Amino acid sequence: RGLLPPAAAQSASSNEPQSLRPDPQTEEAPASEQPPSELHEAAEAGDAARVAALLSEGADPTVRHPAFRMKVAYDLAQQQEVRNAFRRHMAHAPDAWDWKSAKVPSPLTDELEAAKAEKAKAKERERKKRREKEKKEAKAKLEAEARQAAEDLRAACVQDDTDVLATSIARAEGLDVSVVDAKARLAELRKQQEDFANPEARRRREAAARAAALEKRLGIHSSASPLEPAASAPEGPSGASTRCDWCGKPLPPSPFTKHVFSYCSIECVQAHAKTL
Repeated sequence: RGLLPPAAAQSASSNEPQSLRPDPQTEEAPASEQPPSELHEAAEAGDAARVAALLSEGADPTVRHPAFRMKVAYDLAQQQEVRNAFRRHMAHAPDAWDWKSAKVPSPLTDELEAAKAEKAKAKERERKKRREKEKKEAKAKLEAEARQAAEDLRAACVQDDTDVLATSIARAEGLDVSVVDAKARLAELRKQQEDFANPEARRRREAAARAAALEKRLGIHSSASPLEPAASAPEGPSGASTRCDWCGKPLPPSPFTKHVFSYCSIECVQAHAKTL
């Protein structure tokens, strides 16, 4: 009672909506019917040894696995060694599989690997030679720069320009050139410059200059001035001063002059003018 006869049950099944019936084309295959995934998993994990072992055991490299977006195992190989495992097996068993379907590009034979290794060694030898050559060239360049710095330092030491000498010392120190004597010379020049620019010495020079100018106007020629400077400036070959009458620095080839004074810059002229 309450059960439909077979004919009626078949009729009721035929009246079931089409949307409720499973589509055999889209329904996912049971796990027991899916292809093995060990080769795909090993390739994706970068396990080259496992890939080689699975291929040797007969794993099919042409399988497109649904769990891996229908890709073959070679598509999942990111590391070079994993890809080489496929290529080595292709070289050992060229007729075992359709390697084109497996997307393996070419076999990797022992001869090819040996040639590749020899090529890598040759490249490394060339790189080593190039590095040694660059090192020698850099050393020779550094030695040449050190020699030039030493020559410039010697030339600066015989001059009176403290700025040039200080610059030469700094450059020489950076090239491991001895600067002991040059530093002593720089200290000596700076002491002379400070003494020459001393306000008291400057006043004495100004007084001597005024006296010399007065004697010249009056037509008096004396062998010595009644007021001698406390710190006289070094004189050049013609008897002229070689230092600025304000700051004490060496005069340029064309110094600034005003009255009987000589200056190294217009700033010194203006600064001295304020005190006269």
